[in-house]
Amino acid sequence: MKLDKDLKPKFSRRDFLKFLGVNLGIGTFYLSGCSKLLDGFDSKTNFNFEAIAVNTKDELVLPKGFSYEIIRSWKDPINTEELFGTNNDYLAFFELTKNKALLWVNHEGIDIKLIPDYQEQRLSVGGSVIAIEKKNGNWQYSNDKDLQKEYNCRYDANTPVAYSGAAASILGEYKGTLANCSGGVTPWNTVLTCEENYNFFPEKYNWQDFDERYYGWVVEIDPYAKRSKPIKHTALGRFAHENATTILSKNKKLVVYMADDTYDEHLYKYVSRDAYKGEKKASHLLENGNLYVAKFDEEKKIGTWELLDISDLRLSKVFVSQGELLIETRKAAKLLNATPLNRPEDIDISPYDGSVFIAQTQNPAKNDFHGSILKLKENDNDYEALEYSYEYFIEGGEEASLSCPDNLCFDDKGNLWVATDILGSDLNNGLYEYHGNNALYVIPLAGKEAGIPKRFASCPLGAEITGPCFSPDYKTLFLSIQHPGEVAGSKWPNGFEPRSSVVAINLN
Repeated sequence: MKLDKDLKPKFSRRDFLKFLGVNLGIGTFYLSGCSKLLDGFDSKTNFNFEAIAVNTKDELVLPKGFSYEIIRSWKDPINTEELFGTNNDYLAFFELTKNKALLWVNHEGIDIKLIPDYQEQRLSVGGSVIAIEKKNGNWQYSNDKDLQKEYNCRYDANTPVAYSGAAASILGEYKGTLANCSGGVTPWNTVLTCEENYNFFPEKYNWQDFDERYYGWVVEIDPYAKRSKPIKHTALGRFAHENATTILSKNKKLVVYMADDTYDEHLYKYVSRDAYKGEKKASHLLENGNLYVAKFDEEKKIGTWELLDISDLRLSKVFVSQGELLIETRKAAKLLNATPLNRPEDIDISPYDGSVFIAQTQNPAKNDFHGSILKLKENDNDYEALEYSYEYFIEGGEEASLSCPDNLCFDDKGNLWVATDILGSDLNNGLYEYHGNNALYVIPLAGKEAGIPKRFASCPLGAEITGPCFSPDYKTLFLSIQHPGEVAGSKWPNGFEPRSSVVAINLN
């Protein structure tokens, strides 16, 4: 199999548009494979709105007719003792009743200028569980004291955690979860929160006596059981986990797709040993299984999943146990010549044709400044398959109107939602001047606008949109507005100081 040093589009922009079947005369931009997704969709049901213009406002800008309500902001109380954390990211919705629910919220990095105190920093990361309720058709933070007492709580860098899997005997027990970026939800309704840039804490934030082996894991938490002990599942490997996208295979085995959000790192897949039998608790499926890393053939547009197991002689020569291998997952992946990617980030699975969509944000060192989205198709539509085909679904840049794709999610109307992550230092400068602030796009997969990215939301200064999450009826969109003012000055949302916040948008 011929492998490139990095995985990025190798054709010109004009060739790419021709490849997608674009009418170059009118400059319309279409997606690869779009026609395969049209079956069963009526264009009249598509989500219609007037796309907003490029802007550099210090506001969360939405189309005409739409407004948002702030659910919670950094430092807001969530119970009588605890405060909402900083830099909120991934969101997950957990239903209680028709009009009451829980939101899981990740809290990723910190800004040491805003939070200089070390102990406060430790309390500001991790995750939050907050109760919300629906009133007059809109979801809002619940002020019900009984609900708050029963569910609202924080998980942070001081929370005791347990470990499962082959590395558990090496790690034992420890305190804390941090660098919580994206995540996933299990079939038995627990959240998987992913520890991403754990290296920032000793390197950027100057945390002392920091043992990195205890971070960079996928962490399972039950949001319904207040202060339940988090479990870090070592079978899923240790790296800068962006996400943990779950799906059941044809044989009902749990499959988890994961990306290592770092330049020149890799794409992974975990397949459980046992099948899911509908249990209310099935954490054992995350404790025993096979971990694979992806190897791409750029010429043939196919790839293979390589098993990361101590039984492989290339790995047993370096590692003495599976536990040690999992602690050094990146090293093991490179020993198997896994393909380096251009900052692989969020992953979502199309509910229409089962394809796996993977955002690559960028890799300037490899001349990839705008990123791309890959569309991976497992052989025989079997998520346990060890071979796949793939294509470039979209290439970022000015002609596509978006750069640096990060978070992905699908709605129920044939649309792919894409949030961008242009670095704060690059926003509105040079190659990215055309883009304005970071934004959220809707890409219809049906109807006359199929394949045309439409800008639905634009961030305040320095911020990015993260964690897009729909209510079960798809009538409300929850978003995290993360790190406003990261580089550029911002006073969103209160006019005084920048505060990361979770918002709810009524889509009716």
